[in-house]
Amino acid sequence: GASTGGSGTGGSGTGGSPMADFTDACPPNAITLNVGQSTVLTGNDLGKLGAALQIPDETSVNEYKLTELSDTFISLQDRPEALRTALHRHAQELLAQNRVEDAWKTLLAYNAR
Repeated sequence: GASTGGSGTGGSGTGGSPMADFTDACPPNAITLNVGQSTVLTGNDLGKLGAALQIPDETSVNEYKLTELSDTFISLQDRPEALRTALHRHAQELLAQNRVEDAWKTLLAYNAR
């Protein structure tokens, strides 16, 4: 259904963080298939991701992909499994630095390819 806003802080939603409500982002099954079946990410990594109340929206994921991940996508464009593994390893490094939002952007970039 369409949402016209809602209760909560932040007023009209303009100008704040480029984060979407967890429930409004990509479908949970896409996240589950890409992240939950990872051969790289540990239970601790998944816990950090799961603790995020919001995940990045599509625009911020695409911007991050273009600015931070483009070399990886170009070098592995014909090898989807290698690309996924490389992105999961990068996300794991970001999680080790408690950069949860960037880790989410990295993982969601694979779905946005």
